[in-house]
Amino acid sequence: DIDSVVGLNVNPDHFPDHLPETLLKLHAVLGKTDDLEIQFQTQFALHVVSWNGINVALFPVPLELLNLDHQSFLQTVDRTSNPDWLSAVGAKHQVRFVREEINRLGADRTNRLIQLIKYWVSSQRWSKHNKPKSYAIELLVLRVMNTITGGQTILGMLRMFWVVVLGVKSEEKLLDLANARNNVFDSFEWDAFAQHASKILMKNIRVFGNSLVDQHHE
Repeated sequence: DIDSVVGLNVNPDHFPDHLPETLLKLHAVLGKTDDLEIQFQTQFALHVVSWNGINVALFPVPLELLNLDHQSFLQTVDRTSNPDWLSAVGAKHQVRFVREEINRLGADRTNRLIQLIKYWVSSQRWSKHNKPKSYAIELLVLRVMNTITGGQTILGMLRMFWVVVLGVKSEEKLLDLANARNNVFDSFEWDAFAQHASKILMKNIRVFGNSLVDQHHE
């Protein structure tokens, strides 16, 4: 997990040239360290630095790209041959899209389902690459809320969530609606998550749902 994100006003292609200067600035803020690990295997241009147990994500992207409106951002993505690093730039557009959809579908019920599923995710043990990302959960919940009627109870919505998860094909894509070239399923191992759906649906969904609601209130 990431503890802090540091934005750098540099082109990601030139990021290694700026790394020594960046580490000096981190040294001034976080203090000396005998435990420094830099991960250049990155996703969405987030270069993770482990500093005394603190995971800092360095986010190298020119400031003018961060300030793009959604349409201009999409045009930039279309013109870029390797747009993966631009996905992080789209974070603000992801937030806007999810917020607008939540309000359209009913904020109270939609937020409640998102909170319960995220709480369940946080209570499970996951390997490094298995844990579903927060944005993936939000998009799956939005898919669920688009298929149910207004009279569904929270238990009914929980059951429908796992039905939807179980119905997803392994080759299917979960497109980032803020950036259609980003398949959100690529951010974690889907099959490991789908196995939970099968196990939960085989059990009593009422017991699962009531237990989850009670734990979330504690």
